[in-house]
Amino acid sequence: MDFGPHRPAVTPLEDTFFRTLGALAVEWTSAPLPFHLPVARTPELARAMDHLLTDLSAPHTLAAAARAAALSERTLARRFHDEADTTFRDYLQRARLLRATELLAAPAARITEVALAVGFDSPAAFTRAFTTFLGSPSTYRRPRD
Repeated sequence: MDFGPHRPAVTPLEDTFFRTLGALAVEWTSAPLPFHLPVARTPELARAMDHLLTDLSAPHTLAAAARAAALSERTLARRFHDEADTTFRDYLQRARLLRATELLAAPAARITEVALAVGFDSPAAFTRAFTTFLGSPSTYRRPRD
């Protein structure tokens, strides 16, 4: 909307509000989001990541992911470190927890079922990992008003 020469005056409070909002927006966009999975830069690491994401409930190993990527275990471990700035284990854990957030969003989802669906051996292990990642699963599921 163009007010031309009759632009409404901005009060000092409005000016402060919008300057603060702008500064916060810059700060929020400059920090990396904690809720993302790294992306591979090479086809080999992409194959390993795809192998893991295909079935998060499976008991994945570095050896099986290396076979899927046609790499040695040592080379795959280096690729995770160099390209994704994480370890194989941390990538798998984060992928499982991100998928768990999606599953927990369903109103009928049970924590035990979600834990097993994303590859945790027990609800207790899942709850510990999820709590470290994002807070308790039961708190995460509560409706937000």
